[in-house]
Amino acid sequence: VVDLAVAGPVHQADQGAIPAFDSRITVPPGLRRPAVEQIRSGESALIRDLDGALRPRILASLFRPSGIPDEVAFVEAQIRPADEFAELWTTLPLVPIDAGEITFAEVEEGETYRIRLRYVTRVGRRGDWSAEIEETVVGSSTPPPDVTDFRLAATVLRWAYPERPVDFAGFELRERPGTLRQWDGMTRVFEELITGNSFDIAPLDRSGPRTFAVKAMDVAGNESAAAAFLTVNLGDRLVENVVLSEDQAALGWPGTLTGGQVVGLELRADDDGGLYLADDDAPYLPRDGVTVPEDDLYLPVQYQAMTYEATLVAPSRGMAAALSLKVAAEAEGWTLEYRDDGGALYLPDEEALHLGGPSRDGDAYLPRTGGFAAWVDGLSVRRKPIDIRLASAAGNVATRVTGLTAIFDVPDRIETFEDLAAPASGLRLPISVPFERITGVRLAVQGGGSAVAARVVDKNPVDGPLIEVLDAAGGATSGLVDATVQGY
Repeated sequence: VVDLAVAGPVHQADQGAIPAFDSRITVPPGLRRPAVEQIRSGESALIRDLDGALRPRILASLFRPSGIPDEVAFVEAQIRPADEFAELWTTLPLVPIDAGEITFAEVEEGETYRIRLRYVTRVGRRGDWSAEIEETVVGSSTPPPDVTDFRLAATVLRWAYPERPVDFAGFELRERPGTLRQWDGMTRVFEELITGNSFDIAPLDRSGPRTFAVKAMDVAGNESAAAAFLTVNLGDRLVENVVLSEDQAALGWPGTLTGGQVVGLELRADDDGGLYLADDDAPYLPRDGVTVPEDDLYLPVQYQAMTYEATLVAPSRGMAAALSLKVAAEAEGWTLEYRDDGGALYLPDEEALHLGGPSRDGDAYLPRTGGFAAWVDGLSVRRKPIDIRLASAAGNVATRVTGLTAIFDVPDRIETFEDLAAPASGLRLPISVPFERITGVRLAVQGGGSAVAARVVDKNPVDGPLIEVLDAAGGATSGLVDATVQGY
C-alpha cells in the first residue's frame, strides 16, 4: 500500500513540466555575488615579459565585506570578448578569497571584454554569478604623466618625475630662441631620448633668451599631455674659468712703437730708405740686357729693426691671474720679452712711483731697475704692471705684426640662488661672495603665473646685479627666479 499523499511526487516525477534547478546552496543574504571595487587595464596593469616586451592585463580588485561565512573560500571568474556569444566564456582557475585581486592575462589592447564572478565554498558549492562588467583594455595607449618642477641649476636643466610608468621610455627635450612657449615648432636638443632627470646645456653654447621644454615619452610613442616649459636668459656665457683678453690691435696699438708704423690694424717695419723704388716691386737690374730671374742683380732692400713695448695690468687686485700672450707676426725672426714694472721698488698704491723734487716734471721718479727677460706663458701676475716687448731684427723681409693679445686666466667665483621672489619693480640679487667684477648672470624663470622671461639690468659687484622679470608682452611683472652669478 502506497500513500500517494506522501510518495506521490516520487511516482509522478516523470510527468508534467521539469521544475527549475535548485542547487540548495545556502549563502547568507547580501553575499550571493562578489563585488568588484576597482578594475584596471592601463599602464599600471602592464607586465614586462622576460624578453622585455610589455603585455596588457585586466586587474580586478575585489571588495570583501565583513561577515563572509567560513565556507566561502574561493572566487571563480570568467571572461569573454564583448562581441562573442554568451556561452563562449573562458573560466579562470579558482582564486582564494583572500587574494584581493584577480588577473585576466590573455587580453588584447583596445579590445572590449565582459567579466563575471561568483563565490565557491570549500566543498565546491557555487553561488550566483555577479552582474557582467565590461572593460576596454587600455594597455599602453594612455599618455605618460606630465613632467613637473622644471628648472635650471647653474648650467644643468633639472626636472621632477617621481613615478615612472612601466612603459616609460625617456624624456624629449626641445628648445627655441626667445620666449614663445609652444611645443610644436621647437627643435630637439638631443636626438636620443634622455633617460635621466637632468641635462647639461653648457656644451650647447647658447646665448640670449631661450625657452626649453620637456615631455615624457613611453615605448608606444605616446607623449605626456602637457610640456613643462622654462625660459632662461643665456645672454652671459658661464665658463669653467673666467678668461679675459686685451687685444693691442683692437686698442689701436697704445704702446710705444720704434722702427715701424701702424697701418690699419697692423704693425709694419720701416725700410731704411736707401734703394727705394716707387713701384713697390723688388728692384732689380737685368744682366747683359737679358731678363733671366736667376741671373738678375737684385738691389738689397733693408727693413729696420722694429720694437713694440706696452704695459699690461692684471684685471684682479685680489687674486693671481695666469697671463699668456698670443702673437701673430710675419718676420725673419722676432723675440718676446717682459719685465716687472718697477721691480723691487713697487709700491702697492698703484700710483706712479716718484719722490717729490726738482726733476722730471718737478718730481724725482724711481727708475725701473729690472731688465727684460724671455717671455714664458702662464706668468702669474697680481697687481703689478708688466712691461712686454716684441722685437724683430733688421732684414730683407718686412716685419708685419697682425695681432698681440694678452690673455688673463682668472679663477672664477660662482654664487647660485633658487626660488627668489622678484617683484615687478625689480630685484637686486643678494650676493654674499666678494666679487671684483661680475662677468656673467644666468636667469631662469619658473613656470606658473604671467612671468615668462627675465633680463639683467646691471652687474653691480657691490650691491648685486639688478634683474627684472617680464611677461609675454615684455612688461615688468613679478615671478619666481633661479639665478647663477659668475665673476672674479
